[in-house]
Amino acid sequence: MMKIMINKGDFMNNFNNDMFEQKVVKCDKHGDILSIGFKGKVKCSNCVAEAEAIEKKRKEDLQEQDKKDHLAKMIRIRLDASKIPPRFQQHSFDNYIATTEEQKKNKALIINYAINFESNLKNGSSVILCGGVGTGKTHLACSVGTYIIKNLGKKALFISAIDALTKIKETYSKKSETTEIEAINSFLDADLLILDEFGVQVGSETEKLILFRILNRRYEYMKPTILITNFTYQEIKKFEERIYDRLKDNGTIINFNGKSYRKITKSK
Repeated sequence: MMKIMINKGDFMNNFNNDMFEQKVVKCDKHGDILSIGFKGKVKCSNCVAEAEAIEKKRKEDLQEQDKKDHLAKMIRIRLDASKIPPRFQQHSFDNYIATTEEQKKNKALIINYAINFESNLKNGSSVILCGGVGTGKTHLACSVGTYIIKNLGKKALFISAIDALTKIKETYSKKSETTEIEAINSFLDADLLILDEFGVQVGSETEKLILFRILNRRYEYMKPTILITNFTYQEIKKFEERIYDRLKDNGTIINFNGKSYRKITKSK
Protein backbone atom coordinates (compact mmCIF):
# COMPACT_ATOMS: atom_id res chain seq x y z
CA MET A 1 0.00 0.00 0.00
CA MET A 2 1.34 3.42 -0.94
CA LYS A 3 2.33 5.71 1.95
CA ILE A 4 1.32 9.33 1.64
CA MET A 5 4.25 11.40 2.98
CA ILE A 6 4.57 15.06 2.09
CA ASN A 7 7.67 17.13 2.75
CA LYS A 8 6.69 20.26 4.69
CA GLY A 9 9.59 22.35 3.45
CA ASP A 10 9.38 26.00 2.50
CA PHE A 11 8.61 25.06 -1.10
CA MET A 12 5.11 23.89 0.01
CA ASN A 13 4.06 27.51 -0.08
CA ASN A 14 5.15 27.65 -3.70
CA PHE A 15 3.69 24.29 -4.81
CA ASN A 16 1.76 25.85 -7.68
CA ASN A 17 5.02 27.24 -9.03
CA ASP A 18 6.05 25.60 -12.28
CA MET A 19 9.41 24.73 -10.65
CA PHE A 20 7.89 22.04 -8.41
CA GLU A 21 5.96 18.84 -8.90
CA GLN A 22 4.30 16.20 -6.77
CA LYS A 23 4.68 12.52 -7.52
CA VAL A 24 5.02 9.09 -6.00
CA VAL A 25 8.65 8.15 -5.40
CA LYS A 26 9.60 4.48 -5.12
CA CYS A 27 12.09 4.32 -2.25
CA ASP A 28 13.97 1.12 -1.38
CA LYS A 29 14.00 2.18 2.28
CA HIS A 30 10.58 3.77 2.79
CA GLY A 31 8.47 2.27 0.02
CA ASP A 32 6.17 4.36 -2.19
CA ILE A 33 6.19 7.94 -0.92
CA LEU A 34 4.14 10.82 -2.27
CA SER A 35 6.75 13.57 -2.35
CA ILE A 36 7.21 17.14 -3.53
CA GLY A 37 10.34 18.61 -5.05
CA PHE A 38 11.94 20.31 -8.01
CA LYS A 39 10.65 19.02 -11.33
CA GLY A 40 12.55 16.02 -12.53
CA LYS A 41 14.44 15.79 -9.20
CA VAL A 42 11.80 14.71 -6.73
CA LYS A 43 13.32 12.58 -3.96
CA CYS A 44 11.83 10.52 -1.14
CA SER A 45 10.63 13.04 1.42
CA ASN A 46 11.65 10.77 4.29
CA CYS A 47 15.17 10.34 2.92
CA VAL A 48 15.48 14.10 2.48
CA ALA A 49 14.28 14.72 6.06
CA GLU A 50 16.69 12.12 7.45
CA ALA A 51 19.60 13.62 5.51
CA GLU A 52 18.71 17.08 6.79
CA ALA A 53 18.55 15.77 10.36
CA ILE A 54 21.97 14.13 9.99
CA GLU A 55 23.46 17.34 8.58
CA LYS A 56 21.89 19.38 11.38
CA LYS A 57 23.35 17.02 13.97
CA ARG A 58 26.76 17.21 12.27
CA LYS A 59 26.73 21.01 12.43
CA GLU A 60 25.60 20.96 16.07
CA ASP A 61 28.40 18.53 16.92
CA LEU A 62 30.92 20.78 15.18
CA GLN A 63 29.64 23.80 17.08
CA GLU A 64 29.82 21.89 20.37
CA GLN A 65 33.37 20.76 19.58
CA ASP A 66 34.33 24.33 18.70
CA LYS A 67 32.99 25.44 22.10
CA LYS A 68 34.99 22.72 23.85
CA ASP A 69 38.14 23.62 21.90
CA HIS A 70 37.67 27.30 22.72
CA LEU A 71 37.12 26.51 26.40
CA ALA A 72 40.23 24.30 26.49
CA LYS A 73 42.23 27.09 24.84
CA MET A 74 41.00 29.68 27.34
CA ILE A 75 41.80 27.35 30.25
CA ARG A 76 45.30 26.84 28.87
CA ILE A 77 45.77 30.61 28.51
CA ARG A 78 44.52 31.25 32.06
CA LEU A 79 46.69 28.47 33.50
CA ASP A 80 49.75 29.91 31.77
CA ALA A 81 48.87 33.40 32.99
CA SER A 82 48.36 32.11 36.54
CA LYS A 83 52.09 31.32 36.82
CA ILE A 84 51.17 28.20 38.78
CA PRO A 85 54.25 26.01 38.14
CA PRO A 86 53.60 22.94 35.94
CA ARG A 87 54.35 20.64 38.86
CA PHE A 88 51.71 22.39 40.96
CA GLN A 89 49.19 22.44 38.10
CA GLN A 90 49.05 18.67 38.53
CA HIS A 91 47.81 19.16 42.08
CA SER A 92 44.11 18.66 42.65
CA PHE A 93 41.73 17.91 45.47
CA ASP A 94 41.48 14.33 44.20
CA ASN A 95 45.19 13.61 44.51
CA TYR A 96 45.55 15.24 47.92
CA ILE A 97 45.60 12.16 50.14
CA ALA A 98 44.34 13.16 53.57
CA THR A 99 45.44 10.61 56.16
CA THR A 100 44.92 12.46 59.45
CA GLU A 101 41.77 14.01 60.84
CA GLU A 102 43.35 17.45 60.58
CA GLN A 103 44.21 16.94 56.92
CA LYS A 104 40.68 15.72 56.18
CA LYS A 105 39.22 18.75 57.94
CA ASN A 106 41.54 21.19 56.16
CA LYS A 107 40.87 19.58 52.78
CA ALA A 108 37.12 19.90 53.33
CA LEU A 109 37.50 23.58 54.29
CA ILE A 110 39.54 24.35 51.18
CA ILE A 111 37.19 22.44 48.87
CA ASN A 112 34.27 24.39 50.33
CA TYR A 113 36.16 27.64 49.74
CA ALA A 114 36.76 26.71 46.08
CA ILE A 115 33.21 25.51 45.40
CA ASN A 116 31.82 28.72 46.89
CA PHE A 117 34.40 30.97 45.26
CA GLU A 118 31.80 33.11 43.50
CA SER A 119 30.46 34.09 46.90
CA ASN A 120 33.97 34.46 48.33
CA LEU A 121 34.88 36.73 45.42
CA LYS A 122 31.81 38.84 46.02
CA ASN A 123 32.65 39.15 49.72
CA GLY A 124 36.42 39.43 49.31
CA SER A 125 37.00 36.45 51.60
CA SER A 126 40.63 35.38 52.01
CA VAL A 127 42.43 32.41 53.56
CA ILE A 128 45.64 32.09 55.58
CA LEU A 129 47.25 28.65 55.38
CA CYS A 130 49.82 28.40 58.14
CA GLY A 131 51.93 25.61 59.57
CA GLY A 132 55.05 23.52 59.09
CA VAL A 133 56.97 22.77 55.91
CA GLY A 134 55.58 20.06 53.64
CA THR A 135 52.13 19.83 55.20
CA GLY A 136 50.22 20.20 51.91
CA LYS A 137 49.42 23.91 52.05
CA THR A 138 50.70 24.72 48.56
CA HIS A 139 49.05 21.59 47.14
CA LEU A 140 45.62 22.67 48.37
CA ALA A 141 46.10 26.35 47.51
CA CYS A 142 47.06 25.53 43.91
CA SER A 143 44.14 23.10 43.73
CA VAL A 144 41.86 26.07 44.42
CA GLY A 145 43.59 28.05 41.68
CA THR A 146 43.24 25.36 39.02
CA TYR A 147 39.66 24.63 40.13
CA ILE A 148 38.41 28.19 39.67
CA ILE A 149 40.23 28.46 36.33
CA LYS A 150 38.86 25.22 34.91
CA ASN A 151 35.38 25.24 36.41
CA LEU A 152 34.48 28.88 36.98
CA GLY A 153 36.41 30.67 34.25
CA LYS A 154 38.19 32.82 36.83
CA LYS A 155 41.74 34.14 36.88
CA ALA A 156 44.31 33.17 39.48
CA LEU A 157 47.90 34.29 40.09
CA PHE A 158 50.51 32.28 41.98
CA ILE A 159 53.63 34.10 43.15
CA SER A 160 56.08 33.81 46.03
CA ALA A 161 56.47 36.73 48.42
CA ILE A 162 60.10 37.13 47.30
CA ASP A 163 59.12 37.34 43.61
CA ALA A 164 56.35 39.81 44.43
CA LEU A 165 58.90 42.00 46.22
CA THR A 166 61.30 41.71 43.29
CA LYS A 167 58.58 42.81 40.87
CA ILE A 168 57.94 45.94 42.90
CA LYS A 169 61.62 46.71 43.50
CA GLU A 170 62.35 46.51 39.76
CA THR A 171 60.25 49.65 39.32
CA TYR A 172 62.81 51.60 41.34
CA SER A 173 65.25 51.45 38.43
CA LYS A 174 65.44 54.53 36.22
CA LYS A 175 65.13 52.20 33.23
CA SER A 176 61.80 50.83 34.43
CA GLU A 177 58.79 51.70 32.27
CA THR A 178 56.44 50.71 35.09
CA THR A 179 55.79 52.78 38.19
CA GLU A 180 55.58 51.30 41.66
CA ILE A 181 51.84 51.94 41.91
CA GLU A 182 51.26 50.34 38.50
CA ALA A 183 53.15 47.24 39.65
CA ILE A 184 51.12 47.07 42.86
CA ASN A 185 47.87 47.51 40.93
CA SER A 186 48.86 44.67 38.58
CA PHE A 187 48.14 42.29 41.46
CA LEU A 188 44.50 43.35 41.30
CA ASP A 189 43.86 41.72 37.94
CA ALA A 190 43.58 38.15 39.28
CA ASP A 191 40.36 37.05 40.93
CA LEU A 192 42.50 35.03 43.34
CA LEU A 193 46.06 35.80 44.43
CA ILE A 194 48.03 32.89 45.90
CA LEU A 195 50.99 34.38 47.79
CA ASP A 196 53.44 31.61 48.67
CA GLU A 197 56.32 31.48 51.15
CA PHE A 198 55.23 34.53 53.09
CA GLY A 199 57.87 35.39 55.68
CA VAL A 200 60.77 33.61 53.96
CA GLN A 201 63.74 36.01 53.83
CA VAL A 202 61.38 38.93 54.30
CA GLY A 203 62.15 41.03 57.32
CA SER A 204 62.91 44.67 56.59
CA GLU A 205 60.26 47.26 57.26
CA THR A 206 60.38 48.28 53.59
CA GLU A 207 59.65 44.74 52.45
CA LYS A 208 56.84 44.36 54.95
CA LEU A 209 55.37 47.66 53.76
CA ILE A 210 55.49 46.53 50.10
CA LEU A 211 53.67 43.27 50.88
CA PHE A 212 51.15 45.16 53.00
CA ARG A 213 50.44 47.56 50.13
CA ILE A 214 49.85 44.66 47.72
CA LEU A 215 47.51 42.83 50.08
CA ASN A 216 45.84 45.98 51.34
CA ARG A 217 45.03 47.04 47.77
CA ARG A 218 43.36 43.68 47.15
CA TYR A 219 41.56 44.03 50.48
CA GLU A 220 40.25 47.44 49.46
CA TYR A 221 38.95 46.05 46.16
CA MET A 222 37.54 42.92 47.87
CA LYS A 223 39.78 40.54 45.94
CA PRO A 224 40.44 37.21 47.71
CA THR A 225 43.97 36.13 48.62
CA ILE A 226 45.35 32.81 49.83
CA LEU A 227 48.43 33.46 51.95
CA ILE A 228 50.77 30.46 52.44
CA THR A 229 53.26 30.62 55.29
CA ASN A 230 55.30 28.38 57.55
CA PHE A 231 54.50 30.76 60.41
CA THR A 232 51.87 30.02 62.99
CA TYR A 233 49.07 32.58 63.03
CA GLN A 234 50.56 34.04 66.22
CA GLU A 235 53.91 34.46 64.44
CA ILE A 236 52.22 36.12 61.44
CA LYS A 237 50.55 38.63 63.72
CA LYS A 238 53.85 39.34 65.46
CA PHE A 239 55.73 39.53 62.15
CA GLU A 240 53.28 41.88 60.38
CA GLU A 241 50.08 42.65 62.25
CA ARG A 242 48.65 44.88 59.49
CA ILE A 243 48.70 42.03 56.96
CA TYR A 244 47.29 39.60 59.51
CA ASP A 245 44.42 41.96 60.34
CA ARG A 246 43.56 42.54 56.67
CA LEU A 247 43.40 38.86 55.77
CA LYS A 248 41.61 37.58 58.86
CA ASP A 249 38.92 40.23 58.41
CA ASN A 250 36.10 38.29 56.75
CA GLY A 251 38.62 35.50 56.17
CA THR A 252 39.64 32.05 57.41
CA ILE A 253 42.79 30.85 59.16
CA ILE A 254 43.62 27.17 58.59
CA ASN A 255 46.36 25.55 60.67
CA PHE A 256 48.49 22.69 59.35
CA ASN A 257 50.27 20.81 62.11
CA GLY A 258 51.65 17.32 62.46
CA LYS A 259 54.04 15.40 60.24
CA SER A 260 55.15 16.47 56.78
CA TYR A 261 52.47 15.63 54.21
CA ARG A 262 55.20 14.89 51.66
CA LYS A 263 56.81 12.27 53.89
CA ILE A 264 53.46 10.65 54.62
CA THR A 265 52.38 10.41 50.98
CA LYS A 266 55.78 9.23 49.73
CA SER A 267 55.82 6.40 52.23
CA LYS A 268 52.55 5.00 50.92
